[in-house]
Amino acid sequence: MEVKWAMWAKDAVVEKDGSLIIWRAYDTAGWDEFPVIAKLFVVISCDVSASEYGQVKIIGYRLIDYDGNIILDYDEEWTVPEKLGAMRFGWSFFTDIEEVELPRPGYYQLEILIGGEPKVEVPLNVIKIEEENYDEEDEESADN
Repeated sequence: MEVKWAMWAKDAVVEKDGSLIIWRAYDTAGWDEFPVIAKLFVVISCDVSASEYGQVKIIGYRLIDYDGNIILDYDEEWTVPEKLGAMRFGWSFFTDIEEVELPRPGYYQLEILIGGEPKVEVPLNVIKIEEENYDEEDEESADN
């Protein structure tokens, strides 16, 4: 199994037909106070071979700050779906990373591992939002 891409998103859903809908992909996130307890959401798309159908895979997530400190390190078990009649297919899934403490603004990266092997890194620029730079007009334009 190879990771094709991964990204931060506000939300995602996989439809009954297997299509993936992603809302508000981003690479920069901001908060007005630090440290902050953040809820992060990552979408991952993989190529899977026929020999992997139905297998349980260990997907690891390691969030690292700019100084190389590991902020978060955990694994999840995912079962590769069955797909009949195809040699390879794309499999997309998402996970929420809840209650991770980000100690300060700066650059972070999420390393995604499959079976303990690093596959892709997803950068995240965390910024401090200054109140004078934010008003209701900004909020309205972000929602459109």
